[in-house]
Amino acid sequence: MVLTVDSLPSDGMGSLQETTASASGFHQATTHTYRGRIATSDVNEMPIDSLIEQSALQRHPSPPTPPRSLPFPSQVTDSDCDDTDDKYDIWRYSGVQLRDPFHDWCALLIGGRDSTDSDFTQVCMNDVACMQKVLVALGVSHRNIYQVTPSENTTERQITDICGDITMKKPRGTIVYFSGHHPRRGTDQPRLYVSDEQGSALDVASLRKFIDGLLPSCTDLTVILDCCSAGDIILLPTLQNGQMPNRRHIQLFSCRANGESKLNHKHSIFTSYIISALQLPRSCPNLAKNCPICRTSKPIDRDGGINWLGLWDDVYQHVGDRFSMFSYKNQPFRMFNP
Repeated sequence: MVLTVDSLPSDGMGSLQETTASASGFHQATTHTYRGRIATSDVNEMPIDSLIEQSALQRHPSPPTPPRSLPFPSQVTDSDCDDTDDKYDIWRYSGVQLRDPFHDWCALLIGGRDSTDSDFTQVCMNDVACMQKVLVALGVSHRNIYQVTPSENTTERQITDICGDITMKKPRGTIVYFSGHHPRRGTDQPRLYVSDEQGSALDVASLRKFIDGLLPSCTDLTVILDCCSAGDIILLPTLQNGQMPNRRHIQLFSCRANGESKLNHKHSIFTSYIISALQLPRSCPNLAKNCPICRTSKPIDRDGGINWLGLWDDVYQHVGDRFSMFSYKNQPFRMFNP
């Protein structure tokens, strides 16, 4: 099926991220063979952008001030222009005053590339941009969000420096997110493909080493793989019994091994449901009125943190309700504390 992506307006998703420098753009490359992601037109278009904006306004009602430049091109600008890490932002959630639970979290957001299909590449970049926006709305500090896409931080050195910077911060929580093709197997090591300049920085082995280096300070770790045959790749560290007993390490897969990850016109289906689950106020991703799943699921804790198992239940049930025709291998699944 042919993927058709609506062209983005000049003030659309592509312009929502402020960066300190313009990284290298798309590069021509030889044709590669992928396990492609499947586009489908049989999907309700969810108003993701407007939902994120509403969520951000509810949590941070004061108008933003001009952004401050930061050292990494991957980092989104710090909206309050100070040298603090936004630790004392006060939210109101369900009528309760809350302190920001994400002040010591980091996020590495990776958008894949198809050198022969710019529309597919744009969808992956849309996914990354939306994830960045929803994490900022939830309260993750701008300076702790890093992006690797075909248009920024494309070189091995840049990606390695980003991983080193996250490791030095010793975050309590980390999110590693990827939207793209199934990891390429044309080399000795499978890798997440972003650019021809990435070297070994996004090899699965390198990413596992990076994640292992976050322990033991990183008690909250979430890995999200949104690609075909996502179940082939496990990035969570496997610990022995008794190690880090209070950890909450979870990996979400858009499909199983040899499965297909599907797209709508602008976003990945799996990512769309994750983003929908993180919105305040909630809006049913299936556009159902009085949705029983939305009434009972609790993706956000009362302290304002993400309940990843609750989020998983929300995503899995909504996807199953909307796409009951998905085969077993095309259904999402999760792994917790291996």
